[in-house]
Amino acid sequence: MSGGMGYYDGDNDIYGNSGDGGYGDGQQPVQQQQPKNPLRDHLNRVEEQNKQLQQQLAALLKENQSAKITSQLQAKGYDPAVAALYGGEPDKLDEWLTSVGPLLAKQPGSEGSQGGNQGQGQPPASTVPAEGQAAMQAMQQIGTQAAPPQGTEQDQMAAIRNAQDPQALMQFLNGQGNPYHFNG
Repeated sequence: MSGGMGYYDGDNDIYGNSGDGGYGDGQQPVQQQQPKNPLRDHLNRVEEQNKQLQQQLAALLKENQSAKITSQLQAKGYDPAVAALYGGEPDKLDEWLTSVGPLLAKQPGSEGSQGGNQGQGQPPASTVPAEGQAAMQAMQQIGTQAAPPQGTEQDQMAAIRNAQDPQALMQFLNGQGNPYHFNG
């Protein structure tokens, strides 16, 4: 009930709202709009960027760790697919391999070569061109058949300097294991 003659009875305020401050009738009071704070906006942007960078960093660290594990396994002769089975740190890989290593698959061609990736029966890659391969093999064969030089380096140089003619020089060189002949 409203009182007459302008007396306040507590039911309505001066705007016609009920006495509960405008919350009871489903209407919410109008809040004043706060002015934009540029520092708060900047802080929100920086926090969002930081969150994104943290996610990228975590992904890159995981990828780097996976690559390290894969390369270590390949260096030890294991199949790179084994890296999916290992979930630890790269530093602890050797400990894990000592306990689980015999059960894991090796790379083809690395049977018995625990540290190298050279396949059996394949010669190592050469930097000598194809036309020089035969000459290189001949030199290697001669090197395995030649006798080691006798005396010290100073003695050998003195004998070479004191050689009176090319035949004496060739005789000394042949005595030292040189199979080549000089036609001069």
